[in-house]
Order: sequence, then C-alpha cells, then structure tokens
Amino acid sequence: MSVLVLVIVSVSVLTFGYLLNMFYISVFYHRGFAHNALDVKPKVKKFICKTGVWVTGIDPKTWIAMHRKHHEHSDTEKDPHSPVNCKKPFDMFTVQFKSYSRMMVRLIKKDRIASSTVEDLGIDVHPIMAKGLWYLPYLIQIVISVIIGVFSHPIIGISYWAGIMSHPIQGWLVNYYGHHSGYRTFNLKDDSRNNILVGVLTMGEGLQNNHHKYPHSAKFSILRKEIDLGYYMCTAARAIGLISKVHVVDATADILKEKQNSLKSDQGAKD
Repeated sequence: MSVLVLVIVSVSVLTFGYLLNMFYISVFYHRGFAHNALDVKPKVKKFICKTGVWVTGIDPKTWIAMHRKHHEHSDTEKDPHSPVNCKKPFDMFTVQFKSYSRMMVRLIKKDRIASSTVEDLGIDVHPIMAKGLWYLPYLIQIVISVIIGVFSHPIIGISYWAGIMSHPIQGWLVNYYGHHSGYRTFNLKDDSRNNILVGVLTMGEGLQNNHHKYPHSAKFSILRKEIDLGYYMCTAARAIGLISKVHVVDATADILKEKQNSLKSDQGAKD
C-alpha cells in the first residue's frame, strides 16, 4: 500500500468513525433526546438507545441526565462540566468523567432527584452499564480496530479507534472552550460562548452561546460565519426517514434586540 493510499484510507476511516459517533451523540443523544429538538421515530429511538453504548461507549440516559443538569446549573458549582470548576483546561477530562460516573451510579440506584430529570425518556441505564460491564464496548471496539489493522494496516486500525471513540475529546473541547473562549451573541446569565473552531471540529456543538439561548432548536448556527454541520446531519436523517421533524427557532428578532441593546450601551458609555 502506497503512502498516499494509506493516508487517504486512514483519513476516510477516521472520518467515518467520527461521523458515526457524532451522529449518535450530537444528533440523537443531544438534539433529539436531551432537548426534543427532533421528532425521532419510536423504533429509531429504541434502536439508538440499545446500540448507542456499543458504538460510542456512552450510556444515553446518563449522558442526557448530565447534560440537562449542565443547562439547569450552567457555569455554577453544580454544573457537571464547566471551566469554573477547572483550574486548567485539561482538568475538564477528569471533571466530566467523574460527573458522568457519579450520575450513572445515581441513576442505577434510582436516585429520585437524578431520575426525575430524565423520566420523560422512558429508558433505563443500559444493562451492561448497570452490571458494571462498562468496559465491554471499548474492548469490542479495540478488537474491531485490531482486526481492521491486521487485514489492512495498523494505522488504519488506529484511525478507526480514534474516530469511533472520540467523544471524550469532543466533550472536552465543547465543555471547556465553549464556555471559556469565544464571542457572545446573546447576553445570558451563564458563560456560554460561540467558538468557531470548536464548532467546526464538533459538528456545531461549539456554538454554545446560541445553543444555550435556544436549547430546543436543532440548528445551532445563526450568523453567516457560523457552521453547524450537525444540523445538516439532522436534515439528512429526516430525508432518509429516521426523523419526522427538525425544529428550528427563528432568531431574527432576538438578534435585532441584542444589537439595539448593544448600541444603547455604547451610547450610554459615550455619554
């Protein structure tokens, strides 16, 4: 296999694994189930909830419960993943992992407060997680990666693993930099930011300020310079019949209001 072919195949496999991961988490876990921004067909929801753990290593009910808590207590001490609770950027890896683990334990034990935030989902923590076999999906994905590497090239196998198991890095980018670095289109009570680079790398998830303003909108991009590839994944899912409706909020009036408030503030500062 030539170097050029190896690079092309490796990048393609990495992209495939990454897009599959994001399809589950950004489209279904996040926009569909956590915020009901998508009307997902019942059979599709059941399939995603059963297979999501095996594909991403992330339990849907636990992820959604933690994410809803993030919106409820955004950028406070109770936020399960916020820069305000990190001394350094890389501390976010530990913070989000510990929060995820604690939330799962609470849900497995049927903790009343934790469970109340996700009662509408109608699902339980995945059985393999409830049995303490959380490592199985990772082992299976490692086996798949090894098989790919043996029958092609080790770098291709590694590329598959890096793509399909990329969520911790995605989460780190969004959870830290989406609430630390970037611009604010809307003056909200939290520290949410729109980070263009993170938005491109995470299928629009980095546009946190927009998302926190309109959590029930499946489209995170508002301004022309913003790119939300995850929204196009949603429309593609609707086109093939996985989703019956994609909900989008018209932000025109609020954008105008923010501009007027900004002008008033500037004028007041000059006076």
